[in-house]
Amino acid sequence: MNPDGYLRISAGLLRGVYVHLLVLEGKLGRPLAEDEEGHHINGDKLDCRPENLEVKKLEHHRAFLYGRPWVRRAI
Repeated sequence: MNPDGYLRISAGLLRGVYVHLLVLEGKLGRPLAEDEEGHHINGDKLDCRPENLEVKKLEHHRAFLYGRPWVRRAI
């Protein structure tokens, strides 16, 4: 577990990979894009079930987590 409470794989070829991202990419059938992040729907960072994970755009996810207004808006 990292200091922020996320589970990471600690050995083998996937060492350092976050479990929730691995599960989410498996659910999607593709890697996350650079502008995407994984989000735990119920807020529990240890709950890495596929049904508890969703993709959010990076700027929207950060705004949601930190209560900040959107940095960019559609024109």
